[in-house]
Amino acid sequence: MKKNSRLLLILLGALILCCALYGLMLALNSRSAQQAEKEEDAQAEAMSLSDLGDAVSLSYQDSDGLLTFTKDGDVWVYDAEPDFPLEQSDVNLLASTLKSLSATRRLEEGEDLAAYGLDAPSNTVTAADADGGELVILLGSEASNGDFYAMRDGDDAVYTISNSLPQLLKDLPDLYKPYTIPYSGCTVDSADLSGELAGTARTLTGLAEDESEEAQALHTAWSALAFSSLVTYQPASEDLAACGLDEPALSVTVTYQEGAVSTLLIGEQDENGDYYAQLEGGDICTLPASQVEALLDAISAL
Repeated sequence: MKKNSRLLLILLGALILCCALYGLMLALNSRSAQQAEKEEDAQAEAMSLSDLGDAVSLSYQDSDGLLTFTKDGDVWVYDAEPDFPLEQSDVNLLASTLKSLSATRRLEEGEDLAAYGLDAPSNTVTAADADGGELVILLGSEASNGDFYAMRDGDDAVYTISNSLPQLLKDLPDLYKPYTIPYSGCTVDSADLSGELAGTARTLTGLAEDESEEAQALHTAWSALAFSSLVTYQPASEDLAACGLDEPALSVTVTYQEGAVSTLLIGEQDENGDYYAQLEGGDICTLPASQVEALLDAISAL
């Protein structure tokens, strides 16, 4: 009986010891998890380079100088030329990238800034939000893996960031949103043609009702026209002459069935074989050669 009681006590003691050890392990694991979580949070905070809200102003350098943009309601405006037709999606993407900007790596402090191109930054990107928050990012040279070295202005730490931000810092002409040539939802009714590429000056009528293959080819070619890039914003007479638009090689005045009228002028070809073109009175842009050739083929077939 005594032997059984002694054994029972030993087992009970072992159980108590196991429970104590188990409790200790749980406490240690919990503490380790909390510590790891704190370290992860601290690392995430250290790798984030922005605490901006929604940006309302942006600026950076392009190849010609400083570009500054201000948000007016939901629309971004180029400060130097408020009427400049900005591609809103490009500027919105830049703003959202700066709002969530993070680093891929943090380098040791005390390094020589010249080694990272940060002694004379290649660009300075500034963004501000409606609450007065500001972010100023200094961009350095490109790292061997395609990332870029960067610093926050006033911070000694050097980081690497992905190339997403530098790729969004476009020159102003690349932020131009070309005007639409064909009116959306409208049907070409007639076309007045002139210029050496037209052959003989003539007027094509009844195109809206013409179901011939030739007429349909003209509708298709016209609806496919789209400016590809800006050449000159608000051109002067000498700009028109330089692009062959003072005496266009082709002038097409289209009247739509819905009553709208637009005149497209096509000039000389550039070094890539594309054509200088403008909607009469508008900016000079380029039209891809393939689109112009399709239009010329359709015209010659009629």
